[in-house]
Amino acid sequence: CTLGSINLVKFVTLADSKADMDWQELAKAVKLAVRFLDNIIDVCKFPISNTTSLAQANRKIGLGVMGFADCLFLLGISYDSQQATEFGGNLMRFINENARKASSALADLRGPFPNWNHSIWRTEKNRKVRNASITCVAPTGTISIIADCSCGIEPAYSLIFVRQILDGSKMLQINPIFKQLAEKDGFYSKNLEKRIAKAGSIQ
Repeated sequence: CTLGSINLVKFVTLADSKADMDWQELAKAVKLAVRFLDNIIDVCKFPISNTTSLAQANRKIGLGVMGFADCLFLLGISYDSQQATEFGGNLMRFINENARKASSALADLRGPFPNWNHSIWRTEKNRKVRNASITCVAPTGTISIIADCSCGIEPAYSLIFVRQILDGSKMLQINPIFKQLAEKDGFYSKNLEKRIAKAGSIQ
């Protein structure tokens, strides 16, 4: 399965000091991501021919998210609240629906995945899609480091922590959203960094 994740932080807008989701831009990103992941299946050089045949017969992709906890930070929503649960449900429903629309549009353009006739997409749903699977929620442990956001839909386990590098060196990892908001409110300091690095929290 070809995986990709959308960084939700990039779709939080600030207008008149009020944070909100840019649903229109998110829908555009979902559509583009589905097409991008589908293209990867055709250009990818799989290690063995059987893998190539299977990947191209089902054209499975897995579009997910990362930065969910950071997104909640910006929106002012507590991770362990009912509001967060409802927001998460609405968010993933929105992404899932738009991803399926994008896959159906690709099926009209390029044809459904070759095994479509034998799948539940035909027998139960009677819907043509380009990809046998379309969305998933991956842990994004590595790519979220590159994107500098929280992992997948996981909570931020620590606002500041020390990352151990393979060569034995250490690196202070600071949650960028926390730092941004703390500096804005005027209480960020190097001393605070050290305290949080030990405890993981400001509580």
